This record gives sequence, C-alpha cells and structure tokens, in this order.
Amino acid sequence: MFPDNWPNNHILNTMFAKCCIMLLGKEQWVIRIPNFLMFFLYTFGVFQILKQTVKQDSWLFLPASLLFVNPYLLDFFGLCRGYGISTTMVILTVVLIMNGYMKKKPVLLWLSLLTSIIASYANFTVLVFWAATVILVWLYFVLETKGQLKKILKPTLIIFLISIAYLALIIVPIRKMQNTDQFKYWTSGGFYDDTIRSLIHEWRYNSEILSEIHTNFIVAFIVAILLTNILFMFLYLRKAKFSVHLFRQPAFIATMLLLLPVLINILQTLILGTPNLKGRTALFFYPLFATAVVVAIGMLPNLKNQWQNKMLAVITGVILIANLSHRLSLTSVREWSYDQNTLQVTEYLKEKYKGTPVSLRTNWIFHPSFYFYSDSGKIPWINLQYYDYNLDINTRAEYYYIFAKDYKFLEPRFEVEYKFSEDRWLLKQRKY
Repeated sequence: MFPDNWPNNHILNTMFAKCCIMLLGKEQWVIRIPNFLMFFLYTFGVFQILKQTVKQDSWLFLPASLLFVNPYLLDFFGLCRGYGISTTMVILTVVLIMNGYMKKKPVLLWLSLLTSIIASYANFTVLVFWAATVILVWLYFVLETKGQLKKILKPTLIIFLISIAYLALIIVPIRKMQNTDQFKYWTSGGFYDDTIRSLIHEWRYNSEILSEIHTNFIVAFIVAILLTNILFMFLYLRKAKFSVHLFRQPAFIATMLLLLPVLINILQTLILGTPNLKGRTALFFYPLFATAVVVAIGMLPNLKNQWQNKMLAVITGVILIANLSHRLSLTSVREWSYDQNTLQVTEYLKEKYKGTPVSLRTNWIFHPSFYFYSDSGKIPWINLQYYDYNLDINTRAEYYYIFAKDYKFLEPRFEVEYKFSEDRWLLKQRKY
C-alpha cells in the first residue's frame, strides 16, 4: 500500500479525496469536500458537549460555543488535508467518552475507541490522543468491575488486540516517515515553547486585537481552568467519600482527555526523541481545551439574573467574534499563504502568451500547488518543470516563480517579470 518512500500520513483524507475524484472529477473544490462536510459533524459534536455542560438558556452558551472555533482551526475544514477530519473525530470521541462514563454505557466507550482510531488514521499526530482514549476506555472497565481480575480480563484483552491490530496497520508508513527524516520540520525545544506558545500564536492569527492579550495572561487562564477542574474533582471526591461516581463527572473526563495526551507527548519526546507537536500538528488540543473550559463554565453558580454573568458573556463573546470576523480570509490560509497567487501566475502567463505553451519552474515549496492544476489538466498552457529542492540557475525554463530572497542567486540569468507580492516574484530568462 505504500510503495512511495514518502508515505502520506493523512491516509484517510487521501482515500476520501480519491473517492470524491472518482465521482466528481479532479477539481480543487471536489478534493475539499470531505473536510467541508466534516465541519457539520464537528458542530454536532460541539453542541452535544455544550448540552452536557452549559445550560442552553445561559448567557454563556454562545461564548462557550465560540471557544471551539477560531480562524486557524477553520482553515483546515476548507483544505485537502487530514486535520479537519481528525479534529472532528477527536470531538466525537470526547462526546462518546463523556456519555459512556456518565450514562454507564460500555458500547459508547467501544465506539470512542473506533473514532479515536479514525482520528489518528486521518492524521498520525493524533496518535497521542488515541493512546489517551485507550487508557480512559480501559480505566472505565477497571472502575466498573472494581478491579476484579476475572471481569477486567476480557475487555483488557479486546483493547489489547484492537491496539495491536491498529499498530500493525500503521507501522509501515510510520517507519518510512522515520527513515526519510520527515520529522526534521519540527523541534524538541520543550512542550511549553513548541506546543503551548505555538498554539496561542496560531490562535491569534496575526490579529492586532488579540496580540494585545499577553501570552502569559493566556497561559495563566489555561492553568486557572485546569486548576478549577482539578479542585472541583477533589472537593467532589471528598464530599462523595471517594466514591467511584467522581469519574463520571465531566470535569474528570475533560481534564483527563486534555492532560493525558500532553503527558504521552512529553514522554514520547523524552523516551523516543520525537519532536513536540507544534502548530497544525497540535491542532486537536484546541477542542480539548475548549471542552475543559466549558466544563468549568458549567460548574459556575447560576448567575442568570446578575449583571456580572452577562458582562462576562458579552466581553468574551465580543473578543471571540472579533477573532473570527477580523481575521477570516477567503483568499488565503495561514499555513500555506504563499500559495494564494498560484492561479494569478497561471492566468498571467495565459494572457501574455494567448494560451501558447510556456515552460515554468518554481521554488520547490510552490511546486505542489502548480502540480495539482497541471496534473488535473487545468493549465495546459503551462509546461511545468521537474521538482527539485535546489534552485537551478541553468534550467531551460522560460520563467521561474520564486521567493524574493531567491533572486540574488538567479539574477545572472533571470530578470523580474512581475511581482505578485512583496515576497513572491515571477522571473523571466534574460535575452542576450
């Protein structure tokens, strides 16, 4: 299944995209359909969580729902990548685990194991969440059987066999990813710097409004939420005389679903030397943290008729809506903003040469976007040159699409034809 030395680690997304292409053809909107449709499942999952935690007549219901979306997260529901699918499966797993624990329904726990597998099969960086789900599902049966060995043996064996079978399924692409050094694009500078700070940075999405909120304040808010949930668990445990019912509380489930992947990721980095999750690879932490926040909100005393509650809801709602409305873009996405001029480049060359074929080479980072349109037959007037990480000043291509910084190297043979932005230039071979 993986003849290429560079296997796709968004396998499920690739399978969905191929199905859509078979049905509707190779169009850029077609390959985005799976992630777009997943957004509706995502909103369904968010609503189910809110129903369990925040009263629907509360002023905080709308701000709580807005915690689950931000411009950076929404980008991935419009792209042909595995992140939208995996994030949706993560939120559905949260719903299933929460309901399974609270309603004492083992079938929901087994389903959560399945959705967590689907989540990680759509994007391997979610494997740490899958591992956390395995632990929580197993813990449920330990608690329900009160640790009786005979009763816990069967579910333990089933969980073990499912886990082994899944690992056998994904071991080949993971090994090939290691052999081709595909983790070099991330770092191991510490979970705080690599994961927490990067997620805060991406959440801001270059917003001038949100940049005024200091990172330390946001980190303090994160810690306060976790401490609130942990304090509630301790107080409830004490009040219930250390009853097993504590583990059916949303505060316990939400906190464990957030902290377990964090702990597993840190241990994985320390033991295996793998890099920390960062930016889009840590995307699934957004809904997990949002779940912990809404659980904390749900534990607040009912202040429906007091102005403090309304003021908090209005301020929070305004900040989150500002984040969405101020930074949403229909022309580019944050992670691949450099690709926003692809069609402008192809149209420029089409108009200049009246559809006559012309050869084009690009900086390697632009190549995949151009290749899609070339491979799908959308730009027959472009003779796209081969893919290479290195700039080639001796290329026979008539045009070269580059970052501005590349121009110094290519200047002896090329001149600037058109600047599509301050950073992205189209060059043309000089005439001698």
